Amino acid sequence: MLRLKVFLLIIICSSALHAQNFRRSLKKGDQYLNESNYSKAISYYKKALEHKPGNADATYGLGLAYLFDFKNDEAVKKLTLVRQLNPKIGNNIDYYLGLAHQFNYNFDEAVRYFDLFGDKKKKNRYTADLKIEECLTADSLYSNPKPVVVENLCNGQFTAARLHTCLNG
Repeated sequence: MLRLKVFLLIIICSSALHAQNFRRSLKKGDQYLNESNYSKAISYYKKALEHKPGNADATYGLGLAYLFDFKNDEAVKKLTLVRQLNPKIGNNIDYYLGLAHQFNYNFDEAVRYFDLFGDKKKKNRYTADLKIEECLTADSLYSNPKPVVVENLCNGQFTAARLHTCLNG
Protein backbone atom coordinates (compact mmCIF):
# COMPACT_ATOMS: atom_id res chain seq x y z
CA MET A 1 0.00 0.00 0.00
CA LEU A 2 2.84 2.35 0.88
CA ARG A 3 4.49 1.67 -2.50
CA LEU A 4 1.27 2.59 -4.28
CA LYS A 5 1.00 5.87 -2.36
CA VAL A 6 4.62 6.75 -3.14
CA PHE A 7 4.11 5.85 -6.80
CA LEU A 8 0.97 8.02 -7.02
CA LEU A 9 2.77 10.91 -5.29
CA ILE A 10 5.63 10.68 -7.81
CA ILE A 11 3.18 10.69 -10.73
CA ILE A 12 1.26 13.68 -9.35
CA CYS A 13 4.45 15.67 -8.74
CA SER A 14 5.77 14.74 -12.16
CA SER A 15 2.53 15.90 -13.83
CA ALA A 16 2.57 19.19 -11.94
CA LEU A 17 6.19 19.82 -12.91
CA HIS A 18 5.40 18.92 -16.53
CA ALA A 19 2.48 21.41 -16.61
CA GLN A 20 4.61 24.10 -14.98
CA ASN A 21 7.39 23.61 -17.57
CA PHE A 22 4.77 23.87 -20.34
CA ARG A 23 3.35 27.13 -18.97
CA ARG A 24 6.83 28.59 -18.46
CA SER A 25 7.91 27.70 -22.01
CA LEU A 26 4.67 29.06 -23.51
CA LYS A 27 5.01 32.31 -21.54
CA LYS A 28 8.65 32.73 -22.64
CA GLY A 29 7.67 32.00 -26.25
CA ASP A 30 4.98 34.69 -26.06
CA GLN A 31 7.45 37.12 -24.51
CA TYR A 32 10.06 36.60 -27.22
CA LEU A 33 7.41 36.76 -29.95
CA ASN A 34 6.27 40.15 -28.60
CA GLU A 35 9.90 41.30 -28.50
CA SER A 36 10.37 40.20 -32.16
CA ASN A 37 13.05 37.70 -31.13
CA TYR A 38 11.63 34.99 -33.35
CA SER A 39 14.41 32.42 -33.08
CA LYS A 40 14.09 32.34 -29.28
CA ALA A 41 10.30 32.31 -29.54
CA ILE A 42 10.52 29.31 -31.87
CA SER A 43 12.78 27.52 -29.42
CA TYR A 44 10.43 28.07 -26.46
CA TYR A 45 7.28 27.16 -28.39
CA LYS A 46 8.98 23.92 -29.45
CA LYS A 47 9.81 23.22 -25.80
CA ALA A 48 6.19 23.88 -24.85
CA LEU A 49 5.05 21.43 -27.53
CA GLU A 50 7.43 18.80 -26.15
CA HIS A 51 5.45 19.00 -22.91
CA LYS A 52 2.02 19.19 -24.57
CA PRO A 53 2.13 17.98 -28.18
CA GLY A 54 -0.71 19.37 -30.26
CA ASN A 55 -1.46 22.27 -27.91
CA ALA A 56 -3.24 24.90 -30.01
CA ASP A 57 -1.80 27.95 -28.21
CA ALA A 58 1.82 26.78 -28.53
CA THR A 59 1.27 25.72 -32.14
CA TYR A 60 -0.28 29.13 -32.94
CA GLY A 61 2.65 30.96 -31.37
CA LEU A 62 5.10 28.74 -33.24
CA GLY A 63 3.28 29.38 -36.52
CA LEU A 64 3.38 33.15 -35.96
CA ALA A 65 7.07 33.05 -35.03
CA TYR A 66 7.82 31.10 -38.22
CA LEU A 67 5.75 33.58 -40.26
CA PHE A 68 7.49 36.66 -38.85
CA ASP A 69 10.88 34.94 -39.22
CA PHE A 70 10.11 34.35 -42.94
CA LYS A 71 10.01 30.57 -42.57
CA ASN A 72 6.91 30.49 -44.70
CA ASP A 73 6.64 26.74 -45.39
CA GLU A 74 6.77 26.01 -41.67
CA ALA A 75 4.33 28.84 -40.95
CA VAL A 76 1.79 27.39 -43.38
CA LYS A 77 2.10 23.94 -41.79
CA LYS A 78 1.73 25.15 -38.19
CA LEU A 79 -1.01 27.70 -38.86
CA THR A 80 -2.97 25.15 -40.88
CA LEU A 81 -2.60 22.66 -38.04
CA VAL A 82 -3.70 25.15 -35.40
CA ARG A 83 -6.74 26.09 -37.48
CA GLN A 84 -7.68 22.41 -37.50
CA LEU A 85 -7.02 22.05 -33.76
CA ASN A 86 -9.00 25.15 -32.82
CA PRO A 87 -10.55 27.26 -35.64
CA LYS A 88 -11.53 29.95 -33.11
CA ILE A 89 -7.99 30.32 -31.70
CA GLY A 90 -7.94 33.98 -32.67
CA ASN A 91 -9.75 36.46 -34.86
CA ASN A 92 -6.73 36.71 -37.13
CA ILE A 93 -5.87 33.08 -37.89
CA ASP A 94 -7.23 33.39 -41.43
CA TYR A 95 -5.32 36.64 -41.96
CA TYR A 96 -2.06 35.02 -40.88
CA LEU A 97 -2.73 31.96 -43.03
CA GLY A 98 -3.37 34.34 -45.93
CA LEU A 99 -0.04 36.06 -45.29
CA ALA A 100 1.83 32.77 -45.07
CA HIS A 101 0.38 31.61 -48.38
CA GLN A 102 0.99 35.02 -49.97
CA PHE A 103 4.64 34.94 -48.88
CA ASN A 104 4.86 31.44 -50.39
CA TYR A 105 3.52 32.73 -53.74
CA ASN A 106 0.43 30.56 -53.29
CA PHE A 107 -1.89 33.41 -54.19
CA ASP A 108 -5.12 31.43 -54.70
CA GLU A 109 -4.94 30.02 -51.17
CA ALA A 110 -3.99 33.44 -49.81
CA VAL A 111 -7.06 35.01 -51.43
CA ARG A 112 -9.23 32.27 -49.95
CA TYR A 113 -7.98 32.92 -46.42
CA PHE A 114 -8.09 36.71 -46.76
CA ASP A 115 -11.68 36.38 -47.94
CA LEU A 116 -12.52 34.25 -44.87
CA PHE A 117 -10.85 36.89 -42.70
CA GLY A 118 -12.94 39.63 -44.34
CA ASP A 119 -16.14 37.66 -43.81
CA LYS A 120 -15.60 37.31 -40.05
CA LYS A 121 -16.11 40.98 -39.20
CA LYS A 122 -17.25 43.94 -41.22
CA LYS A 123 -14.22 45.98 -40.08
CA ASN A 124 -11.88 43.32 -41.54
CA ARG A 125 -13.28 43.62 -45.07
CA TYR A 126 -11.23 46.68 -46.10
CA THR A 127 -7.94 45.07 -45.06
CA ALA A 128 -8.95 41.77 -46.61
CA ASP A 129 -9.80 43.44 -49.91
CA LEU A 130 -6.44 45.24 -49.97
CA LYS A 131 -4.59 41.97 -49.37
CA ILE A 132 -6.68 40.21 -52.03
CA GLU A 133 -5.82 42.97 -54.51
CA GLU A 134 -2.12 42.56 -53.64
CA CYS A 135 -2.38 38.83 -54.32
CA LEU A 136 -4.19 39.28 -57.62
CA THR A 137 -1.63 41.86 -58.77
CA ALA A 138 1.30 39.75 -57.59
CA ASP A 139 -0.11 36.66 -59.28
CA SER A 140 -0.49 38.58 -62.55
CA LEU A 141 3.05 39.98 -62.35
CA TYR A 142 4.59 36.73 -61.17
CA SER A 143 2.97 34.66 -63.90
CA ASN A 144 3.90 37.16 -66.67
CA PRO A 145 7.39 38.46 -65.87
CA LYS A 146 8.76 41.32 -67.95
CA PRO A 147 12.42 42.16 -68.51
CA VAL A 148 13.38 45.45 -66.89
CA VAL A 149 16.52 47.54 -66.74
CA VAL A 150 17.28 49.59 -63.63
CA GLU A 151 19.55 52.55 -64.18
CA ASN A 152 21.18 54.73 -61.56
CA LEU A 153 20.04 58.22 -62.52
CA CYS A 154 22.02 59.90 -59.78
CA ASN A 155 25.48 58.57 -60.73
CA GLY A 156 25.93 56.89 -57.34
CA GLN A 157 25.63 60.14 -55.36
CA PHE A 158 22.73 59.30 -53.11
CA THR A 159 21.83 62.19 -50.82
CA ALA A 160 18.39 63.55 -50.08
CA ALA A 161 19.11 66.78 -51.97
CA ARG A 162 20.57 64.91 -54.97
CA LEU A 163 17.63 62.49 -55.01
CA HIS A 164 15.20 65.40 -55.02
CA THR A 165 17.07 66.93 -57.98
CA CYS A 166 17.11 63.60 -59.86
CA LEU A 167 13.43 63.00 -59.36
CA ASN A 168 12.30 66.53 -60.11
CA GLY A 169 14.62 67.34 -63.00
